Amino acid sequence: MSGRLTNRIKNLGRKQRQLLPLIGLTGIVIVIAVTVSMLAGSRDDKSIGAEVLEATPAWRDDITLLEKSINFHVNMYRQGFGLYDLEYRDEISDISRGHSYYQSVIGNIDHKGRNETSVDDRFRNTSYLCGENVLMRPRARSESRLYGLFTTSRVGDILNMSTDALAAELVSLWIESTGHEENMRGQHYRFGGVGIHYDEDGEQLYVTHNLCLMKIGRSSIRP
Repeated sequence: MSGRLTNRIKNLGRKQRQLLPLIGLTGIVIVIAVTVSMLAGSRDDKSIGAEVLEATPAWRDDITLLEKSINFHVNMYRQGFGLYDLEYRDEISDISRGHSYYQSVIGNIDHKGRNETSVDDRFRNTSYLCGENVLMRPRARSESRLYGLFTTSRVGDILNMSTDALAAELVSLWIESTGHEENMRGQHYRFGGVGIHYDEDGEQLYVTHNLCLMKIGRSSIRP
């Protein structure tokens, strides 16, 4: 009986030793598979990251996204002073955009429009009385210009900037200029519109933001 038991133990030992290489090989296969999977995942992550970096900013396909984002950031700033948000109006934006285009034609920023028209002239046949902020942002140079010879240093190619980042930067230019910042905090304004023109030849972005209140006859709505 003891002899049979000894033989069974020896046979069991041989079977276990025979299994060890197979278990080891399986472990190697598993490790290799995991490593390959991890490398593949890393490669995919890099390619996805590259796609994100190379993607065209949304505003370049639809400039109205940048226009509305600027109005949004102006409202965020106004909220800090307990002021009303500016309700975005497309009819205001249309006039703003026309003035930005005119500024690109003359290659300069000015509140005077075609035929020496003023802001009031541009909105004469509308229901609005408006103030106005304008600026010009070069594509990649270090100087941006605002009306009144205000300059500020900026770096970065706008064609690579996201809609939100570019809008925030442009609004910050106005915030840093006393006259423009005061305009942004106008308590009587209730409506807004932004018009942008990108001059591809001169590689400059022209921006006009009109902040408005509603007319009532010869008077206007004021708080």
